[in-house]
Amino acid sequence: DDRVKRNYLDYFPSAAVTWNASKTNTLNLTYSRRIDRPTYQDLNPFENKLDEMTFEKGNAFLQPQYTDNVELTHTFKGILNTSVGYSYVKDYSTQVTDTTDGNATYIQERNLASQQIISFSIGAPINFVKWWSGYANVWYNYQMFRGTFDNGEINTNIPMYGMYLQNSF
Repeated sequence: DDRVKRNYLDYFPSAAVTWNASKTNTLNLTYSRRIDRPTYQDLNPFENKLDEMTFEKGNAFLQPQYTDNVELTHTFKGILNTSVGYSYVKDYSTQVTDTTDGNATYIQERNLASQQIISFSIGAPINFVKWWSGYANVWYNYQMFRGTFDNGEINTNIPMYGMYLQNSF
């Protein structure tokens, strides 16, 4: 098929509901849908030589990836925030490295899989001393990829975690 079919109209709703359960507890439920479109260079089918044995080329058939996200956040006394979230990414795209003629390598962006992300986080402001304050956050994500690559299956799970501390003086 030498025609690339594109649909440029779609719906991207978002909604948020907040419930003050008590003076000390607030729940917030959010939903959003977004699109991540490929860049011009990701779509450009011409080859770009990186070195003698490596080049990159675009993929004119690359589709945008759509993400549906839902998150529930609990706030305790307006200070401690805990949240749990779920995201589903359709037509997840990433860079793929492949070979041609057994000796040259090329890099290309491809739609490979669907991605699901389950996330948890907890964060709170911290007052160290009168002139020094901060915000600490600890998070955990569990990513699940499902799809195909050439004739192979992709079935990968990746746990990730981290923390950060913002300081204000």
